[in-house]
Amino acid sequence: MKKDTSTVTQGTNTSQTYFILTHNYYITPSITRRGNCWDNAPMEISFGHLKEAFRHLKNPTIKLARQLTGNHICFYNYERYN
Repeated sequence: MKKDTSTVTQGTNTSQTYFILTHNYYITPSITRRGNCWDNAPMEISFGHLKEAFRHLKNPTIKLARQLTGNHICFYNYERYN
């Protein structure tokens, strides 16, 4: 099974519960470096827009989440400046 990755800023969502939850869902947690807030700023902006796309959904499924994420990545990489 392919593992997904969850990226968080150091100091947030780094509790034991978070790591157990990510392990149970086969997600590899990835924590940014301390003291370098600009290293992942472009991705944080993109994730903010992606989260906004999910905000209105009441009961999203994994299949729908993957579809919306794929659509968002395609838009972000190929369409947003056209």
